[in-house]
Amino acid sequence: MIFICGKNFGRVQFYLLGSPLFLWRAIHNALPTTHRLHKIFPHISPICIRCALQEEDVQHLIFGCPSSRTVWFASNMGLRIDQLPNDFSVIVKNILNDFQEDHRKMCFSIMWQIWKGRCDFYFKAHQFDVQSVIEKAQLTVYPKLQNVLIKQRKQHFDDKYELEKDMALLITDGSWDQKGNMGIAAVVYDPLGCLYNQVSKRGVAADALTAESNALLLAIQQAKSLLRVFTKICIFSDSQILVHCVNTRSVQDVPSWQAIQVVQQCIDELSDVQTITVKHAKREALLMAHTLANDARKGDGDRLCISQNQQDLRASGFFVWSLD
Repeated sequence: MIFICGKNFGRVQFYLLGSPLFLWRAIHNALPTTHRLHKIFPHISPICIRCALQEEDVQHLIFGCPSSRTVWFASNMGLRIDQLPNDFSVIVKNILNDFQEDHRKMCFSIMWQIWKGRCDFYFKAHQFDVQSVIEKAQLTVYPKLQNVLIKQRKQHFDDKYELEKDMALLITDGSWDQKGNMGIAAVVYDPLGCLYNQVSKRGVAADALTAESNALLLAIQQAKSLLRVFTKICIFSDSQILVHCVNTRSVQDVPSWQAIQVVQQCIDELSDVQTITVKHAKREALLMAHTLANDARKGDGDRLCISQNQQDLRASGFFVWSLD
């Protein structure tokens, strides 16, 4: 049990699993993030080494980076990342005040594992694996879960989606709310599983299926523009009805008349292309695209991030490439 004091933080006590100093350093902005290191060594870039989108301060490291946001989304901890205060110490205080003990331990353990995963990514060139981060946090808090997690991991590997050798991977997702706001995203990985680029857009849509249709259209257009780089591209969407309609080249089964026109555009875009395929994958395999789509829906603009050779963010463990 350790004690932590900080500005406007009061004196609190809690269990911290992992590194006793990690949370203290995070609260006091003493973690060696690229933002902090840049102030000491100007030649070091302050930009986040995982996403290459923003400067990496503590807030971005733990909650703001798309890969960290994906961890919190997949953990089902109930944290509304988009509504968190900008002061990290206030977030910690809220967790201490509002969460039960096991949830507190889990939140702090996830923070610790995100930091460790980030360091392994930077210093050892290990992929930042969302599932591994969550499992390590769970095992720290609940050691008896070992056998359960082994079983889950086996199921995880049984659910892999196989791609042809030298085929690029594009995952896409759409986000929609009752006010008609839409966010769509497409994330491209090269045949080695490294992140190549990602694009997200904000707009309006009449319903969720129309948003998903626009996301698929964005993905198809991105894929066609990349055929000069990759010879074969496979697009994955979590909408079974859209995948079925595109592959059968029919809009008869589209239940939303608002989406029919967009689906027809998808079909037309693929009519003269033989090297782009569209397949279905469950949402858990598309968390990066799902997170970006949600961010776009809540944000105020479009984003395109070309990350060639800037990072080595690997594709989800759900996808494997054939060696033949």
